[in-house]
Parts: sequence; structure tokens; C-alpha cells
Amino acid sequence: VSGTLDTAGVRIQWENGHVWTLKERKHGCSPPAPPSLAPRCRDDPTYMDAGYTCADWVGYKCSAGGGGINTQAQVDLLMHSCPESCSEVEPACPPSPPSAAP
Repeated sequence: VSGTLDTAGVRIQWENGHVWTLKERKHGCSPPAPPSLAPRCRDDPTYMDAGYTCADWVGYKCSAGGGGINTQAQVDLLMHSCPESCSEVEPACPPSPPSAAP
């Protein structure tokens, strides 16, 4: 989501939740990078975007997006949220504890 607002003689722009003034933008300032998301082991059962859940992406190459998943932010969230379903994502599961010897 992005936009521009003129208020009290100051132009404010926003994009993907980051806000800056036009003066900052003119001087080459960019919004700070969003925090990186911790890798997931399992699909997020609450994920839904453009009407799709992780189950709808099983076996698909999620990095290509599609079906209303068009922005890089949407693709990134899809790949983060659905590591089991997206064919090119490796789930980041902790190692299994060693089995007890009999």
C-alpha cells in the first residue's frame, strides 16, 4: 500500500507501512527495511491472502506468485508462511532429539 498526503505544507509519502516526508525522499532516504521473519517449520494455519490458504499452494512454486499474490511483499509472506506447501521452500525445523538407547 502506498500513497501521498499533503498536510500543513509538508508532503508525506507512505509505502508498505513506512512513512517519510518528501524532503527525506529527495535526499535519497528510503524507508527502513522490514524486519526479517524467523524461518518456520510448519505452515501457518492462519495464513490467508487473496482468498488462498497454504493448503491451496501445495506443490506450487510460490516464488512465482499468482492468483492475486502479485507484490514481492505478498510473495515473501506466502513463502514464509507456507514452507511445507511451497515446493521450493525448505521448512526450517529444529533437529530431532536423539533417540534414547534401549
